[in-house]
Amino acid sequence: MEPSISEIVRELHGDLARKYRIHKEAIERVWRSLDGPKRAKCLKDGAADGAVLQHSQDKSLGVACKLVPELNLRDIAEPGSDFALRHLKHRATEPLSQQYRLGVDGGLGDHAFIAKMMSERGLEFAHSFKDCYTLFLDEETYGNSIEMTSRREEVLTRLAPAMRAQLVVPQSMGELILQRQMCLLQCFNLLIQDILQEGSGADKQKIVPKKRATAQSKAQSRLTFAASQPKLTLVDVSNSAREQQAALQDFLDLIWTEPLVLSQSVAVWFLSQPEHVADERGRIIPAHTDKFISPALYEVVQNATRCVFIWDYINRLLQHLQSPDMDKAYRSIVLQELANACIFEFTRVQSVFKRYLQMGSGAKWFKRISNAKDNFGQPRVTIKGNINDLLRTDAQLHYALRLCQPETTPSKAVDWLKKLSDLHRTHPLEREKLLENEIDSLADLAVIVSFIEDLSTATSVPSLSRKHGQTFATELQAVDGRIAQLKPGIDLRDYAVPIDILLQDGMAERALTALDKYACDGLGTTMRSQYQHMIVTCMSLLSERHRKIKAQEAESRAERPLGFQQTTEQSSPLPQPQGPKEKTRGANAATDSGAAPASTMDMEGAPASPEIHVHPATAKVFGTIFSKSRARGSVDWSAFEIAMAALGFSVMPKYGSVYTFSPPSKMGATRSLIIHRPHGSAIEGHRLLYLARRLRRVYGWSGETFQEA
Repeated sequence: MEPSISEIVRELHGDLARKYRIHKEAIERVWRSLDGPKRAKCLKDGAADGAVLQHSQDKSLGVACKLVPELNLRDIAEPGSDFALRHLKHRATEPLSQQYRLGVDGGLGDHAFIAKMMSERGLEFAHSFKDCYTLFLDEETYGNSIEMTSRREEVLTRLAPAMRAQLVVPQSMGELILQRQMCLLQCFNLLIQDILQEGSGADKQKIVPKKRATAQSKAQSRLTFAASQPKLTLVDVSNSAREQQAALQDFLDLIWTEPLVLSQSVAVWFLSQPEHVADERGRIIPAHTDKFISPALYEVVQNATRCVFIWDYINRLLQHLQSPDMDKAYRSIVLQELANACIFEFTRVQSVFKRYLQMGSGAKWFKRISNAKDNFGQPRVTIKGNINDLLRTDAQLHYALRLCQPETTPSKAVDWLKKLSDLHRTHPLEREKLLENEIDSLADLAVIVSFIEDLSTATSVPSLSRKHGQTFATELQAVDGRIAQLKPGIDLRDYAVPIDILLQDGMAERALTALDKYACDGLGTTMRSQYQHMIVTCMSLLSERHRKIKAQEAESRAERPLGFQQTTEQSSPLPQPQGPKEKTRGANAATDSGAAPASTMDMEGAPASPEIHVHPATAKVFGTIFSKSRARGSVDWSAFEIAMAALGFSVMPKYGSVYTFSPPSKMGATRSLIIHRPHGSAIEGHRLLYLARRLRRVYGWSGETFQEA
């Protein structure tokens, strides 16, 4: 059920009170240090499109000057004034019922203020409510409305004292009072966030995370030039899966170790909640209050962990398929399990791409189905309208929406991805219209689609079966369910509200430690161990199933008449599933802690590279990339190209923004690095961290590698 405006007001008030209690001193210190323009920026940053009242009588924003005239630039941004601090303190520390009765510095309370605006300036609610009243009696029922459907006179008699005290008012007035309070509380919640950002001293990068550029770009390149690709073997496909798992592990490690990565990932996930999509009646479920941040952080960690183990499972199945001792029965079991696991991953990534598109470029083409959930437990959102109408007016959006349709299979997705690739090659500016998270998830989709395509060229893969090969799907669903059950109860607001607080020293670590402890208390172990155990269980179940099949075959042969004996292949011992290899942890590391997840396979990076003496400009580029400073800066893309070329790398554009950096033979490295060029000219933020990690893993480079000649 969607929350009422009174519930939203009470929740926003609780959020504001918590933030103010925790950050009061910092808020006052920072605000008093800001000049007029910076104060104005804080106010505008929290407003839709930056539109705010210029003064209390400004009529340019409609009824805003009648509803919340306090939120104006002249009063709030005045240098040296404590106007904003006084109003903030009042809204954060006084109960709602007190705010109803009395205003700042003894001024008009919200009831008296709205009454004045209604009588003197003609403020009125858009709808009328017959025999409906709003109650402002106490904190628990504050703002609740009632409708008199029977015994009207009796009810009015009982409510008469409260009505005379103006604690029960007609709902048309009550809605205006609640709207005023909601607007003020929303504004001050956002203002606190912007004040703390101004005072953090950190680089306010609003870059949407772009992870796993190497695997993504490689996949898109293969889709574009599929006709020129040589026939792949299982070894090639296995190497591709291993590289994808390594890239995902790198991203998971960054979530646990880099506050910038964690905060940006949480922000993107929080702001893309499907509850923000309007339903059939145009209603939106408010999911922007602080209580939704903790579950968003929880889901970010769970999703990143799950991805690593999905590809771990795919890796293990591919390793089994390469065994020369595998018989036909076991091969059939493994192939069906592999096919289903790949389809599961495709569906998961498809849902993420849809999540971002429905909140971004395609927002007008989606609707939420009220009181319905999808296969991943999220509110169900479907495409609305005839998307064929877009083919001539917006081909890019048409192709993107096609990729979101449930009937789009991996084979169909190949065609739509190729059409998008061709469009971006002939019209590069079209790609720039997509949002960063849309491009990121589109690239993720290209990874799994191209992987499935490669797999089908390397071996005969069965189609999806909902009856057979469901071991992984069943076990994963069980683990996901156990982890999801805990999500509603997690509360990390002391460490993650507002989200940018995660960038402050120690806050991200505390949030993750609290999350890890919460998961351990509820599950008996960490999220990571839950998925890790699931993989081992799945492999054991596959082996057990194979043994049963062989036993049935042996029993059938024993019962067969001698005249009909046939030659059968011998069953060799099966490779036994092995648990994930754990890295050695320090003596102070918590047992089985998720705070520094180990790789789930033996995927350690290249050994440390010896020192390389380079030109000062090249040393500066890599010094920035591997900088451990909080304010890491950025690297111009052309400077990175030149630096790699100076090391002897050949730089070749493969497709649009995809570049391949191939090492020189004298370097001794065999792996090329495929990088996705950023939208702008700079590599920064999350992308810079990820690039550093990939270079470290593939070539063993670090900040100490490059020395000026």
